[in-house]
Amino acid sequence: MKVYQLKVSLFGYHEQPINQLHRIIEISEDSTFEDLHDAIFDAFDRDDLHLYSFFLTKKDSKNMHDIRKAPSIADPYSFSEGSVFGDESDNAATTKIKDAKLKEKDVFHYWFDFGDDWWHRIRVEKITTDSKSKKAFVKVSKKVGKSPAQYEEYDEEDEYFDDINIKDIVFGSGDFGELMDSDQLNDIDIDDEDLEFLMQTMSDNSPEAMQKIVDKYGIDKVVSWLEVMGMPNTDQFKTMLKNIPIIQFLESCNESNLTLQQEHELLKDLIDYLQTRLANIEQSIVQADNLAQVTYTKKSK
Repeated sequence: MKVYQLKVSLFGYHEQPINQLHRIIEISEDSTFEDLHDAIFDAFDRDDLHLYSFFLTKKDSKNMHDIRKAPSIADPYSFSEGSVFGDESDNAATTKIKDAKLKEKDVFHYWFDFGDDWWHRIRVEKITTDSKSKKAFVKVSKKVGKSPAQYEEYDEEDEYFDDINIKDIVFGSGDFGELMDSDQLNDIDIDDEDLEFLMQTMSDNSPEAMQKIVDKYGIDKVVSWLEVMGMPNTDQFKTMLKNIPIIQFLESCNESNLTLQQEHELLKDLIDYLQTRLANIEQSIVQADNLAQVTYTKKSK
């Protein structure tokens, strides 16, 4: 039977250099993609199960939109709940490696945990024949680099801020209040009226409430307040603030009792719209740059 030697590495948010972190997995052609998922799960020392999907791109790519358009092989659980990727997906529990018709040097992709987005690049390094083996098998034959933690670890300072109750943000009272003496408040230009507005708005603890704050003060000012107060990871918080409209949209999906199929179609339409909008904006930027260059050239003459 044929045996596929696969090199599995990480890209996307969790990307690390391939030469520093990868796994070599050998799998027989009669093994299933579910077997391959199990092997990758073990190879990266994970312990918390989540949904997953393979995308048979056959070529290397980091463009998520293109990857998701490729034929997919999905977690069998998604079929019992209604396929996350639509009826065109194949079931990983019943689809065998040989069914994908992979060739040497082909690259396909694997997405694990749709929330934390563990994206994997899988390259077919070699295909050999093993005449001795009669049963399907899969094994991790080589591990390069330490497995990254499945979930980010937070230090004590991070945990401290995670546990803060927004209602404690008052002058001179509560744990958080101790961080904000009058001098600090003056430095970041917060007065009594601002503080009252922040307390009332943030007590709602929702993306809509945070959007009100951003609309009133702007992202940079909000982040500068957090920096003076000693809040860690303000870069990540700044990114989150920029994505509030998307967070609101996703929360509205959860609250509208959509089926998985309906939500899938809605999100796919949103991605297509954003891709088109991005392309138009990039084209406008190029046109503006060209116009500026022409104007500069005429003035120079």
